[in-house]
Amino acid sequence: MDTSGRINDGYLFALSDEAGRLLLGLAGDLMTVGQPDTGSLPQNLILFGPPGTGKTYLSVAKAVEICDGTLPKTREDTVRRFKELQQDSQIAFVTFHQSYGYEEFVEGLRPILSREDDDDAQSGAAVRFECRDGVFKRLCTLARASHSKRAQQGKIDPADRTVWKMSLGHSREKSQIYDKCLDNNCILLGYGEYLDYAGCDTRESVKEKLKEKVRDVKDGNYHVDAVDRFKNQMKEGDLVVVTDGNKKFRAIGQVAGPYRRWDGPDLEEYVQMRPVQWLAVFDDSLPYDRILRVAFSEMTLYQLRPRVLKMDALRDLLAETVESRPRKYVLIIDEINRGNISKILGELITLLEPDKRLGGENALTVTLPYSGEEFGVPSNLYVVGTMNTADRSIAFMDTALRRRFEFKEMMPDISLVRELVGELSGVDVATVLSTLNERIEFLYDRDHQIGHSYFLGIRNLAGLRNVFLTKVIPLLQEYFYEDWSKLCMVLGCPYDPENGKPLGGNGKRMISATLLNVSAMPGSDHQDYENRLRYEVSQEFLSAEESGLAPFFKHFLKIRSEDAGEGATP
Repeated sequence: MDTSGRINDGYLFALSDEAGRLLLGLAGDLMTVGQPDTGSLPQNLILFGPPGTGKTYLSVAKAVEICDGTLPKTREDTVRRFKELQQDSQIAFVTFHQSYGYEEFVEGLRPILSREDDDDAQSGAAVRFECRDGVFKRLCTLARASHSKRAQQGKIDPADRTVWKMSLGHSREKSQIYDKCLDNNCILLGYGEYLDYAGCDTRESVKEKLKEKVRDVKDGNYHVDAVDRFKNQMKEGDLVVVTDGNKKFRAIGQVAGPYRRWDGPDLEEYVQMRPVQWLAVFDDSLPYDRILRVAFSEMTLYQLRPRVLKMDALRDLLAETVESRPRKYVLIIDEINRGNISKILGELITLLEPDKRLGGENALTVTLPYSGEEFGVPSNLYVVGTMNTADRSIAFMDTALRRRFEFKEMMPDISLVRELVGELSGVDVATVLSTLNERIEFLYDRDHQIGHSYFLGIRNLAGLRNVFLTKVIPLLQEYFYEDWSKLCMVLGCPYDPENGKPLGGNGKRMISATLLNVSAMPGSDHQDYENRLRYEVSQEFLSAEESGLAPFFKHFLKIRSEDAGEGATP
């Protein structure tokens, strides 16, 4: 191929049958291992199909591909990378159910037990209510952080720095103190009783200085502790995380100089000052778990120990710049069809559309009902949902959701079973699965087929029997609502409903039937009743050794409609 993209020479090779089957099996995957992101990934995607077709795992792999642009070479590496991204809060996973609502997904009021020292407790209130962000709003906030103000800086490794937590003014709002610190490139401490601690280079000297204003200074006095940390323990080059309450942080700075007393405009008691270089100031405060394993303490100033810091996440956050490509975030919604979409998303359903997202051609924002904040969905947030078509038909999906999501069907992959499992003691497991699904589709529909993932771990016929006992038969019971005659037709062991005799010739059967004769019932008038059959899993099938299981599955595959009688399925 020349530099203009024109092909000068082409070659064609014949693949072996085995290689061809492997490639066909891989062709059904949504991801291409090791290939870069082409930018064509849908922002809203739903994977739908019967149970056991690998929808949840593929959503995990899809999320990793979206975040990294490539997919690891093995399943184990993919799962490991997924957990790393989830730990760094770049991926979130949630399962919808009938009780799930707007308050859990977007935001809502949560009751908080008041402590003895709370103002609410002093007024007699045992419980107060606090507006808490849900998983969707938290992830949107993280995704929007790429629009925040950042300083141009060299590479900063927080593992080489001491990291401090500090409060600047009132929480949950941009206070006068916080704004003044941003404008003047500094941090201010409100402890110390207005004194100038220049020259107080030890904790004891800080304590002695404080005695000029406070007669009785006890050992545990927090004024002493706070000033000593702020002036003496905090060093130039240390990092400072400025919090917004106990659950969020709103800025990160680097200490840029020594202590001095504030000589600017009057800010009440905030007169202890350290100059800082602001490395990142976030338009929307970020949740603590972006960089921390535990929530912040209420203490104004303290050191964040390495064991509670997510070093990689903090390192990545500091490395991002306004010019850099924003990180991609993924929300996986498992069983998306089981939730009440209108109840969960509310007015936000419109904001999911690509052109309605922040930065889009028709960008929209809404005012959230609990917090009153202006809210929009960023373009670097991806939503991947899974939907089990056996649980609820896709035809009944919320129309508003269908119009805003792309749908990818995931059907049973017979070639994957043939490649990874193959033949066991003369039984072709792939043919077993395809036969099962053909009969289910004939008697029910294609949405209730059985997925290939149930069969991938099978190593012998005992394992295949276990899949039938724990997965296949229970699913068939659910599908056919205890209509065992249809279940027996699927399993290739139909019985005559009048006399309970097997149809379809002799053979080993997974299900046995016992005739319940109406004439055996007490009373003389049996005209309103008919003979019935009692079905159960065959004891012979349950107790068979490995060497004796093949006839059961061969009979299952052998039976045909001409053997089974009228109404049977091939």
